Amino acid sequence: MVSLGVYIAVVVIAFLVNLHGDVWYHIIGDPSVRGKTVLVTGASMGIGAALVREYAKKGASDIIMASRSVGKMEVIRDEIYASAGSTGMNTKIHILKSDLSSKEASEECVSSALQLLGDKGLDYLVLNHITNSRFGTFLVDNAALLGGHGFVSEMFNTNALSYIHMTAASMEALKKSSGQIVVISSLAGWVGPPKTAVYAATKHAIQGFFDSLRIELKMLGIENVGITIASLGAHDTEGAQEVKQHMDAKILTWEPPSGAARAVVRAAAVRKRELFYPFSLVYPVLALRPFFPQVVDWMLMLPYLE
Repeated sequence: MVSLGVYIAVVVIAFLVNLHGDVWYHIIGDPSVRGKTVLVTGASMGIGAALVREYAKKGASDIIMASRSVGKMEVIRDEIYASAGSTGMNTKIHILKSDLSSKEASEECVSSALQLLGDKGLDYLVLNHITNSRFGTFLVDNAALLGGHGFVSEMFNTNALSYIHMTAASMEALKKSSGQIVVISSLAGWVGPPKTAVYAATKHAIQGFFDSLRIELKMLGIENVGITIASLGAHDTEGAQEVKQHMDAKILTWEPPSGAARAVVRAAAVRKRELFYPFSLVYPVLALRPFFPQVVDWMLMLPYLE
């Protein structure tokens, strides 16, 4: 059995090695996605929009933006095209209106994307979409203010089940391209922050699914399809406004989405298994939890304490 001292030493070493992960990219060179094809869901704002910008900046040949908000996606596309002359980027951006709240719609999104890409195939399936998160205490706020708990199945359909359906529908294409599945998750996929009970449950679900799928792919001899799970901390996106308005959380640091997008694109390009970003915020919580769960509970409650 590993002693507590050895465990702490390993955690400290891992923390120091990974704290400034960008250093390694400067050493090995910035991994290229030039000429690759990408499908990004939840692409109309926040992390999704930042990912589209980053893939375009890095020279992806085709990016498919999938979301319900066509107008917002058009603004982002036009903004990227407007900057193309000064940067030399030559990316084709496709817009795909998608409501990923059902199995049929999820499969249709993949089918439409593959049809748009044609013989180019699909290199990166980037799963980023979520529905309204209904932040608030499950037994009080969700029940009294949001009309009961009828939203639970809606959240699972969009936040978790659609990820599974889209992965299954994309698998043959990803096998042909030696592609990568990129799952945008969060700290809530590992721990249960207060006022996020159902949201955290959906993130735990996809963490378990893709961890299991990764092993099954190896067992089936499908070695050329990779999975990167990105566990992200608090980012200052449009969706974060709901957190700020309804959760009363005194979170001190809200990271810009551009940094997370840059880290995700790099991690997926080198087929990294997991990404914790920002590392100094997310990883310590995960490292402490096995030995000091009560301390982690207190840390998660701290933003709400007077």
